[in-house]
Amino acid sequence: MNHSINNKNTAKETEQLITLENAYAYCRQISRHHAKTFYLASMFLHKKQQNPIFAIYALLRTVDDIVDMAEDKLKAGLITSNEIAKMLDGWKSR
Repeated sequence: MNHSINNKNTAKETEQLITLENAYAYCRQISRHHAKTFYLASMFLHKKQQNPIFAIYALLRTVDDIVDMAEDKLKAGLITSNEIAKMLDGWKSR
């Protein structure tokens, strides 16, 4: 399964590539890779419950990775806390 988007695609073509089904498959892949026992335990859920659970996990995992990366950059002096606050405000307004 290839989720990369070729830079030559138009916006309309890109929208067609990013379907709900593809998004759920990507979230499932994140869960399978980063949370093996969580992923296996979620197989006991009803099929309709699995995709939303994988989506929630993928969102929280991504945010956690971003926070960890920001903390590392802050400790290394590569970014300021004000810059982090501005980025968070920008993200919240999306």
